[in-house]
Amino acid sequence: MYDLSEVKHFYRSFLGRLFIIIVALLFVFATSLIVMHFQNHMAKVDEKIKAHSEFIMSSAVTQLEQHLVVFSMAEQMLSTLPKNFSANDLANIQHVTFNNFPDYLTVQFYHLNTQHELTPILNSSQSKRNVTTINELGIKQQLRTNQLFISVPYFVADDGTLRMPISYLTQIDSSEHPILMTVEVDLNSQHNPWRYDLLEPNMEILITQKTAVRHQYWSIYHTSPKSLHGKKPKPYSRQMPTAFVDYVNKSVKRITGRTVDLYQQDDGITIYTNRTKGIPNVRVGISYNSAFNIFVAVRLPLKAIYTEVSQFAAWVSACCMIAIIISFLITRHLYRLDLRYKNKLHQQANFDKLTQLANRYFFDNTLVHEQVHNQNHYTLMCVDLDNFKYINDRFGRHIGDKTLQIVAKRLSDCCNSIALPVRTGGDEFFVVLQSNVRDTSSALARNILDAIQQPMTFENLQLSITASIGIYHADQHVEPQTAEIYAEIAMFEAKKLRNRYCFFDKGLAEQLHSRVDIETELKHAIVREEFYLTYQPQIANKEGTVKGVEVLIRWQSKKLGMVPPDSFIPIAEETGLIASIGEFVIKQALYDYVQHLKHTEISLSINVSAYQLMYTPLFDILKRHVEHYQISPKCIILEVTESIFIEDKTAVQGLFEELLAYGFLISLDDFGTGYSSLSQIRDYPIHELKIDRSFITHIHEKEQDAALLHQIAAIAKCLNILTVAEGVEIAAQHSIVQSLGIDIEQGYLYAKPLNIDALKSYLSNQMH
Repeated sequence: MYDLSEVKHFYRSFLGRLFIIIVALLFVFATSLIVMHFQNHMAKVDEKIKAHSEFIMSSAVTQLEQHLVVFSMAEQMLSTLPKNFSANDLANIQHVTFNNFPDYLTVQFYHLNTQHELTPILNSSQSKRNVTTINELGIKQQLRTNQLFISVPYFVADDGTLRMPISYLTQIDSSEHPILMTVEVDLNSQHNPWRYDLLEPNMEILITQKTAVRHQYWSIYHTSPKSLHGKKPKPYSRQMPTAFVDYVNKSVKRITGRTVDLYQQDDGITIYTNRTKGIPNVRVGISYNSAFNIFVAVRLPLKAIYTEVSQFAAWVSACCMIAIIISFLITRHLYRLDLRYKNKLHQQANFDKLTQLANRYFFDNTLVHEQVHNQNHYTLMCVDLDNFKYINDRFGRHIGDKTLQIVAKRLSDCCNSIALPVRTGGDEFFVVLQSNVRDTSSALARNILDAIQQPMTFENLQLSITASIGIYHADQHVEPQTAEIYAEIAMFEAKKLRNRYCFFDKGLAEQLHSRVDIETELKHAIVREEFYLTYQPQIANKEGTVKGVEVLIRWQSKKLGMVPPDSFIPIAEETGLIASIGEFVIKQALYDYVQHLKHTEISLSINVSAYQLMYTPLFDILKRHVEHYQISPKCIILEVTESIFIEDKTAVQGLFEELLAYGFLISLDDFGTGYSSLSQIRDYPIHELKIDRSFITHIHEKEQDAALLHQIAAIAKCLNILTVAEGVEIAAQHSIVQSLGIDIEQGYLYAKPLNIDALKSYLSNQMH
C-alpha cells in the first residue's frame, strides 16, 4: 500500500511519467478502436438503411403503378359513357375494372365541385364512413386531374382495419363536374404497398407526403407511430410535428443543398441523424418519388446503435483496465524520488523606480558595511533571469518591465527581513545575506528559484521564467568588486543547466579560465591537425562478432595537452565550431573506412549534434563524402542525442526522412537521460537505441536497473528497433545484458577506443 506522499513521489519519477504515458497511449488506442468500430458500424447501418429504402420505394412504386393502371382503365370506360349516365353504368365499370382486384375494400365515385365538396354517385356497401369534402377524405395535396392521390389512413374499430384511400381525379365530357374515383386498401394486410417483412430488428418505416401548405407534411404510414406522435390516439389524424419537420429541413439542406419542399427524386437516398427534441433520436434514410408525391423514410433508433457500440466499448475498456493494472504493478517498485518542496512567497518590500529594489549605489555601500560590521562574514548571491531577452524581443519592453516588477516583488518576499535584494541593472539581481552558513543560503536560493518560476499573467498573456543563482560566501577580506565577480562566476556555472544555484569555489575560477583557453585553442585545432579519431568496437550478442564501430574524436592540443571530449564538445556546440569539427570527423572517418575497413562491411557510428542537424547542410555533406569515397550509406549510422527532440519537430522529421530515404540509419544515443518519450521514438525513424551507460553500471547490483533495462528492451522490440548497451565493462554486466535480449554491446570488456591501426589488428584477431 502507498500513502499520499509515496504516490506523489511515484508520479514525479521517470517511471511514474512512463506509466502515465502508457495509460495515455492505452486511452488513445482504446478511443481510436471504439471510434473506428462506431464508424464501421454506422457505415453498415447506413448500407442497410439504403438497401431497405431502395427496395421499399421500388416495391411501393410498382404497386401504386398497378393501382394507376386500374384507374386509367376506369377513366377510359368513363369517357365512353353518355351524358346522362346512371349508377348502373358506374357499377358496371366497377365490376369490369375494380372488382378484378380483390385487395380493394371499397370503391366509391364522387362528383367534385369547385368548393372541394364531394357528392357520392356510387358507394360500395363495405364503406365505413361518409365523406362530404376532400379534407374528410384525407387528401392533403393540391388536386389535379389525371393524378393518383394517396389519402391519410384511418382506423376502423369494427373490423380492426387500417384503411388508406387511394383516389384518382378525372374530367370526362359526359359529366359537368370532375369525377373522383376512390378505393380503400387495408394497410394491415398483404396489400399494403409499404409492407416489408425483411426489415431489420428495431427499424421503422415512415411514409409521408407533401401537402399544398409549405412545410406541412402528413404521415400516411408508420410501422411505429408512437415513436413519432407519442401515446396520442389516432396518430394519422394530425400533421407531422413542426420541430420534426424543421430538423429534417436543416439536415436535408445541409446534405443536398435543398429543403424537403424542394427535394427531388434524383437526390437519391439521403441519410442523416435526426435529433428532434421530444422524439427518440434515430438514424434516417429518406427518398422521394415525385410521381406519387411520397417520401420513404427507413429509421433506426440511435439507442439500438449505441447499445451495440457500448458493449464493444465495455469490452475494450475492460481490456485496457487490465493492461493499466499490469503496467502499474510492473512500474510501482522502480520509481525514483524526485520531489521538491516549495515555499510560499513572504512579505512585500518597496524598491527603486521600476522594481523598488535597492540600486547599485546602495548595493556598493551595503557590501562595505558588511565588511566593517560583520567582519567579512556575509553571503552574496547573483540572480540572473534565464532567456529574459526573448521576452523583451517577443512581447515588447512593457511586458519585460512588468516581468521585472513581478520578479522583484517575489524576490523581496523571499528575502523578507533576513536579506537585502538589489537590482544592479537589466535582468541581473544581487542578494546580500547577513550570514555565511551554507544551509541558510541554500534554503534561500531554493526559495528564490521556486518563486521566480511560477507563471505570470498579464491581461490575456501567461508567461513563466526561470533564474540561475551564483553564491559566494565571504569568510575573509575581499574587495566588494571581487566578491561580485565571484558570485557572477558561480552564476555562469549554474546557468549551464538553468534554474539552478551554484556555490563559488576556486575551481570555478579555474574552470572559467580553462574554458576561455579551450575556446581560443579550439578555433585553430583543425588547421593545426590536432584532432584524431579512435574507434570502439560494437559486438553483436547473437553472433559474438564485431557488428560495427563508434567513431570517437580526440584532441591533443599543443598548448593544453589532451583535452577530453566532454570538455571541448559543449563549447564547440555553443560557439558553432562543431560544424567544422563535425565535417572533419565525417571526412576522416570515411577516409579511414575506405582505406582500411571497407572489406569488413562493418558499420560506422558517427556522432552528430543537434547544431549540425538543424544549422548545417548535414545531408549534403554526408552525400558528397559517401559518393566521393563510394561507400554505401547503409554502412553509416548517425548517432543523435535526445536533445534533438526539443527542436522543431517538423524540421527534424523532414531531415530524418531525407537521410533515411538516401540510406543512412539513425541511432538515438544516451537514451533515458534526456527528452525522449515513447511517442517520439515511435514518430521518428529510429533504427537503433543506445542505452546510456548509467543504466548498465550497477545492473549487476540493482534489480531495479535490470528490470528497467528489460522494459526498455521490450519496448524497442515492439517498435522493431535494435538496442545497444554502452559501458559494458565486466562479465557480470554482459551476462545480464545478454539475458535481457540486448542486440549489441559496447564497452571496455571488449575493447577500449582504438586508433585505426590497432582496430585493424583487433579485427584481424577476431576473424582468427
